[in-house]
Amino acid sequence: MSVNALGDWPRQTRDQWCAQLRQENPGKDCSDYLKSVFEGVISDPFTTVAGRPQSGHICLSPGAALQWKPGVHLLLDNEEVFARSLAICLANGVEYLSVRSSYLPTLVSLERLFEGVHLSYITLRWSCTNPQQDPGELLGFLKERTTPGQAFATIPGLLQHPFCATEMRLVLDDPVAIAKGISTYLRLVQHDSPQPINCIVSLELGEDFLRNLYLIRAIRLVLIQIDIAYPGLFLFYLEGHFVAEKLAEDPYKNMIALSTAAVSAVLAEIDFLSLPSASYQHQEDHDRWLRSSLHLQHILIREARLQGMRDVLAGAPYIEQMTRQCADRIWAELLKALEP
Repeated sequence: MSVNALGDWPRQTRDQWCAQLRQENPGKDCSDYLKSVFEGVISDPFTTVAGRPQSGHICLSPGAALQWKPGVHLLLDNEEVFARSLAICLANGVEYLSVRSSYLPTLVSLERLFEGVHLSYITLRWSCTNPQQDPGELLGFLKERTTPGQAFATIPGLLQHPFCATEMRLVLDDPVAIAKGISTYLRLVQHDSPQPINCIVSLELGEDFLRNLYLIRAIRLVLIQIDIAYPGLFLFYLEGHFVAEKLAEDPYKNMIALSTAAVSAVLAEIDFLSLPSASYQHQEDHDRWLRSSLHLQHILIREARLQGMRDVLAGAPYIEQMTRQCADRIWAELLKALEP
């Protein structure tokens, strides 16, 4: 497909998109594209190359798998619902699992829930600890369930465990707010850690394609400066996610919004990308949403070939200018916030 579609995408109607697709591909079988469109998913219009270019690629965390991982957020407050959702995820090829829970589960319950499960990455976020359960045992168990032997957890008061991680939550919005979030994290974390601190930079993606793109790039530049200021202290992992509460009831509109944000995050070389598990009241609606989210990821993988995507906006004056401008603003506000 022609990259010229970028200017009109995804504002086109479904019929306009199909008509343009047929016009740009005369005599070609477009059934796969059209099937995706009629199912409510708009494919990305970007061209691909054989391999990911190495120039300009910023490796913030050496040893980390800096490649896009299809994943979802799941809640572990109800084990029955979690088990059902996890089964759907595994059936749809999920490799990266982000789990949030208000309590620290027991090893017995985790063994039951993750029996036979093997993923690429697992991150866990618990808001409180269980004094009767050793978190190290849980993380050791989950480490065995991941291919590279890495599982991260954010647990209050436990940062020295090699499989634990801190979390820096940022919203891709105002550079001043981003700087405030980074400064808050740097004030709370211990700077005398004997080993590198795993930091999951959790980015809440917005609906603006270009804004997502240059803000993620700007945050990368700022994190590089932090790595220079605190050499060897942090291993940063950029995780992009969506907020279910911001999505509309119309699934077609949601697919357009998710596609836009997902492609912008991948172009900005996000480390991980995950979709929310919507908290619908009825299980049928919840499962339908989860399947739709997973379907979107398969569309992106098949159509964009994410490991070899070419950034059609690389070198664009506007993107480069906004990236540098936002990075400078975030860094200046960060230095101001960290002043004693």
